[in-house]
Amino acid sequence: MNKKRDHVLEIIYINYDIIKERIYPIFVLILGLIGVNQFYEKILNIGFLLLCGLIIISSILLWHYKNFSFDKQKIVIAEGVFAKKYHEIPINRVKSIRISDSFLKRTAGVSNFNIELIGGDEFIFVLTNKEIVRIKNALFPSYELMQPKKSRQRISFFQSLLLATADWKLFLASMSITMILLNFSSKLVGFWIEGWDTNASRIGFKEAFQFIKEISWHDMLSLVLMFFILFIVSILVSAIYIMITYWSFHSENVGKYIHISYCSLNKKSDQVPLNEVRSVQILQPLFFHLFGYVQIRVNVIGSDGSILLFPILKQERVSEFIQQQLPIFKIEPMQEKVKSSVLPDYLLSTTWFPTLVCCAFSYIHPYFLYGLLSLIFYLYIGYMRWKHASLIVDEHYIRHSGYNWFQAFHMVTLLPYIQHTAVSQSIFTKGRNVASYEYSLYAEDGDESYGCYGLDAQYQESFLNIAQNNK
Repeated sequence: MNKKRDHVLEIIYINYDIIKERIYPIFVLILGLIGVNQFYEKILNIGFLLLCGLIIISSILLWHYKNFSFDKQKIVIAEGVFAKKYHEIPINRVKSIRISDSFLKRTAGVSNFNIELIGGDEFIFVLTNKEIVRIKNALFPSYELMQPKKSRQRISFFQSLLLATADWKLFLASMSITMILLNFSSKLVGFWIEGWDTNASRIGFKEAFQFIKEISWHDMLSLVLMFFILFIVSILVSAIYIMITYWSFHSENVGKYIHISYCSLNKKSDQVPLNEVRSVQILQPLFFHLFGYVQIRVNVIGSDGSILLFPILKQERVSEFIQQQLPIFKIEPMQEKVKSSVLPDYLLSTTWFPTLVCCAFSYIHPYFLYGLLSLIFYLYIGYMRWKHASLIVDEHYIRHSGYNWFQAFHMVTLLPYIQHTAVSQSIFTKGRNVASYEYSLYAEDGDESYGCYGLDAQYQESFLNIAQNNK
């Protein structure tokens, strides 16, 4: 086939992504640290505009100098303005193909044509839908670019709020929005705090910090209240964004694949090969647990990280959902828990370091001893880790439960993907007849290891033979 370029519409998305993901957050962070209405703000604004202009010119050049071609043997890609880079991809190295789009691209009849290789690399080509169908029919006739049925379950606004509390990236974004709103609304503080004049917005970060140290507790409570209100507003904005993103989320078993699609404005689509799913993760962050919800993810061979199978689902529907999407996996209650005798070990493992830090800093100032009150939090974390710790092996799976800070997890892994197992005991655990069990999985970037401390030692021999029996 002839050489092609990405559709010209892609230039808009290149600029939008670079400015939004890289330039704007740095700009806002610097502006928030040095303060507004200063001389540096004008320099930053000018620099920001010049940088955006440079990005636009660079994106046009990158788009122009990227070209590619398809034939029945290979895919050839050439890209780069000053330094050319060439890729030759044999067709037989392609593992899967999928399409994704956005509202603007969908209106123009354009989609992202995603090609994933066996090693996990992915290449994206922006083409018209007619070109994608022609390439698919000519080079990938065995693949089905199926569109799933419309989702019967919509993500509610309350569920979106729960999702917003579980995503730390969105949390940081919400904090950034709150800081911006606080910066621009600083003049309003004068209505509540005596002595904060209209020039308060002109002070920098150091001056503001010094001012906060000198205000009274009553004024501090007013500041905290205002910050909390702005934080809630930003969380609501994040929840609206999540609701739009996952409004049409749908996952469907279509035979050899699980087809996943979501987001109406920037539609995304993925195909997960059923025979390459090695484990299922059921995650339950703190607020999910309070209201009986979970999130389901899967780990696939050759992929970094996990793939979202469903963002939020009622806990009582998990078994039914897994049975429909991944019938090879079964979700069952964990019967074997770690022994109660190791509870002090779990509590000590989470409290010794903060205790040591607070005591060490108390030599600088006695007020640091108040930090020991945080031990209540660390004791809670240690207790939750002990409560959720469990590991069971049967003839098909390793079932592993645990707790990472504010999130409980339950993972079911197929035994053929276990690389090696290990059991360890110390003088402190041998007398109590408990042991620490560890196992690792085949992963793209080296070993992926997990462990469970405090299980009965009677399972040592059978656990060590898992990898050998499944060769």
